[in-house]
Amino acid sequence: MKRIIFLSSTVVVILISIVFYFVAFGVPIHDIRMWMLKRAYSRVEHPRESVILADATYLGGPATHGSRRCNYVVGEVRSASLSKQKIREAYGLISLSGAFLKTSLPLTVLFFDDEWPNELPWFAWESDFALFEARSDTPYIVYGTQKNIPFLGDRRCDD
Repeated sequence: MKRIIFLSSTVVVILISIVFYFVAFGVPIHDIRMWMLKRAYSRVEHPRESVILADATYLGGPATHGSRRCNYVVGEVRSASLSKQKIREAYGLISLSGAFLKTSLPLTVLFFDDEWPNELPWFAWESDFALFEARSDTPYIVYGTQKNIPFLGDRRCDD
């Protein structure tokens, strides 16, 4: 009898701990998938002439509230003394793939005078990274993204 009470109380403690973890830190599968995307992105070869200005990562929803979808975005703000065309060509045929990604994930290059997507994180990034726009070389953001992943109750995806 004591053993049954001990086991049932242990199960209750474990379940409460799991629920607390999900509420406090989010659903771990999203963290794992974000880590896999970062790992795939780390293998990207950038033009030699480019320099990194800032990291750009995002795990969250595409809207400010109620989308029930998750987006993962990993990239960098970079700058190069190359033309926009040369920069696009450098990334044009590159896609992220690996053992953990089931499909290849194309990279996207955005310049500061391009029209940026009107959803998170891009409309926030556009103002966050505006200070790089005044550079004399060509600043740009290069990123890979996985969009519209089910949010699984993760509050981070329901901004």
